[in-house]
Amino acid sequence: MYPGIYSLDEKSDTFQLDLTHHYKKVNYGAGVSYETGDLNDAHKLTFFSGEPIQLVQQKVTDQQGTSYDMLSAHAFAESWIKNNLFLSTGFMFANLDDTFTGSRIYGDDF
Repeated sequence: MYPGIYSLDEKSDTFQLDLTHHYKKVNYGAGVSYETGDLNDAHKLTFFSGEPIQLVQQKVTDQQGTSYDMLSAHAFAESWIKNNLFLSTGFMFANLDDTFTGSRIYGDDF
C-alpha cells in the first residue's frame, strides 16, 4: 500500500426536452436528450522503489481522462383499445462519441 492523493476534475452537462400530446384516444410523445462530459482524474502516488529511505523517493502520476458527447431521441404512441387491452409503440435512437486518454509518469515530482 502506498500513500496517494486523488485529484478529481469532472464536469458534465445534460439537456433534455420531452413533449407529450393527447389526440382523441391516443397519447403521443417525443423527446431529445444531449449530454456532454469531460473527466480528467489523476492518482498521485508516493513510494520507495526498494531503496533505503535515504535515497530517492519515487512519485507516480496516473492520469486518466474521458470526454464524451451523447445524443438520444425517442418517440412513442400509446392507446387503450379496450378496457383490458393496451397498445403502445416506441422508437429510440442513441449516439455516443467518446475519447479515452491516460498516462503514467514516474519521476521525482508530480
